[in-house]
Amino acid sequence: MTTTASRILSAVATYRAKFKELKIGKMNIPENEKAFHIVQKTARLAFCNHLLDDVERAVSEGMTATAGQWLGLVQGMLVSDHVYTFKEIERHGIPAAA
Repeated sequence: MTTTASRILSAVATYRAKFKELKIGKMNIPENEKAFHIVQKTARLAFCNHLLDDVERAVSEGMTATAGQWLGLVQGMLVSDHVYTFKEIERHGIPAAA
């Protein structure tokens, strides 16, 4: 496993632990309902938790660039919903480019 893949999976583990702490499950949001500005915070975070499955799958299939893109989306939503700050996300050790 590459260093990038390891770092991505480490971040996924961090976010999974946070979702568990917050008692956030997993939920897929249908394409026609993905106007995230009107979806409730809990639903957005549940969708992020669901996306982590896709991140892990992409890593296992050797698609670290794709995994990094999906993880970036999750991280952006975590910041926008005030779960983490930008500084905290930076400390999760994800490289700028996958």
